[in-house]
Amino acid sequence: MVRVCGNTYVESIGATDIGIYMLDERNVVLIDSGEYPSEEFMGMLCEETLFVRAILQTHMHIDHIGNNESLVREFGAPVIADEADAEDVALWGMTLPYPVRYEPCGHTSVIDGRAFGTIRTPGHSPGHQLIITPDEVCFLGDVIMSEEALAMAKMPYRRRTKESLDSIRFLYGLPYDCYVAAHRGILDQAKMRRSAELNIKKEEELLEVLESLIPRPIPLLELETAYMNAVHVNNPHTQREDYMHVSARGRIEELERRGRIRIREGWAFPSSTDARPL
Repeated sequence: MVRVCGNTYVESIGATDIGIYMLDERNVVLIDSGEYPSEEFMGMLCEETLFVRAILQTHMHIDHIGNNESLVREFGAPVIADEADAEDVALWGMTLPYPVRYEPCGHTSVIDGRAFGTIRTPGHSPGHQLIITPDEVCFLGDVIMSEEALAMAKMPYRRRTKESLDSIRFLYGLPYDCYVAAHRGILDQAKMRRSAELNIKKEEELLEVLESLIPRPIPLLELETAYMNAVHVNNPHTQREDYMHVSARGRIEELERRGRIRIREGWAFPSSTDARPL
């Protein structure tokens, strides 16, 4: 475990960082649970004789809930998420073998007298939330990618682009000194703001690439695939994944919202043309 501040630590599983808050020498609260089921992580908890009291979710995507089933079975720990993320669980057809306690926007979870605050930051998922530990370490989840992770990302997943950009800009006003991005990032305030700027810049560049692919009317499905190729997501299997099309479609809708293209009956049109059905 890497100490972040006070009683707040981070442990990595795959590409995802798990937050660990030490309530005392034996009892912990987790923030997310990793990218995939990890015997090594479960073994570490056993070896250190740590008892998991709760799992707080920044959001319910598959790469953040990897150890939930084992943790619920082993410790009876409640899984706590924002109520709006029940929509995402349904969207992806996930059948979870454990209960999830869905709490209202901005709820506070009090565990052994310690308060963990939340702030909803939608866009990456409907109920994506920041989680603030009692040490005032702010876990960012996937509202932004760290500079390191962003440099490797071809098309960061955003379900709703405008909400994502609004949530990123919201981060500038936060007062915390320490932040943890879910994929390789322990950041001070200056680095967090730098990462936020780079995330916005990346998104605007991706929107420009997308708009350049619409000099003439084009079917949406064809446009989504052409977009993936343009940003070098070339693996045919990846291109068929639903989440890739959801992310591409969110950017298409953002261009329409800005008045830069028009969408009609499954086609995208340049804004300068009549968007009449073909």
